[in-house]
Amino acid sequence: MIRLAMIDLFSGKFPGHQTLTIDIEGAHLTSGIYIYRIVGESFVASRQITLIR
Repeated sequence: MIRLAMIDLFSGKFPGHQTLTIDIEGAHLTSGIYIYRIVGESFVASRQITLIR
């Protein structure tokens, strides 16, 4: 089974050269592989997070 879910964790702009930390409350998420994507003015990066319960 393949399940697709999209969640916006943050939407907005930050000045360059700043570190942003986002805490994710995973209590409502099931075990699995989640992919997050970061989009900047000159780049796009996708990474995965594995949640094991």
